[in-house]
Amino acid sequence: MATLYELTEEVLELYDMMEDPEGEEDVILDTLEAVFGEFDQKADNYAKLIKNMEADAEMFKAEIAKLTERKRVTENNVKRVKARLLQCMQIAKYKELKGDVFSIKIKNNAKQLPEDIDTNESIIKLIPEEFYIPQDPKLDKRALLKAIKEEKVTGIELRESQSLLIK
Repeated sequence: MATLYELTEEVLELYDMMEDPEGEEDVILDTLEAVFGEFDQKADNYAKLIKNMEADAEMFKAEIAKLTERKRVTENNVKRVKARLLQCMQIAKYKELKGDVFSIKIKNNAKQLPEDIDTNESIIKLIPEEFYIPQDPKLDKRALLKAIKEEKVTGIELRESQSLLIK
């Protein structure tokens, strides 16, 4: 069986043959039937391959979501167990423990900003303007597209494209 590329070339040759006023109609019709039959079958096989690859992509997407959730749960469990161990060591007044495999030590971390610094109104009032980073304007493409379609904005030409639909 010919490749899709070869079949496309044959279709183009057929169009040239049809434009030739001296071309034999029977030969053209027989060739047309054979090429398009093969082309249809090849295109159908391509569509099957595409659908299988799309199904694989969806399966991978679902697996990624499942693994991402498992990762999140595991990381939260690590934080919870660490916090529990830290709390127990603080209550028991242990600064350091030596086990068979691990040494466990309570360390003092560097000073950090409060976690709610962005949302706590009483803290926000105390922050001078110089510590805010100015932001560049960001284009709202959806709103612009809507405005162009409603003819509220002119001079921008929308582009059209084509895509393949397989049902």
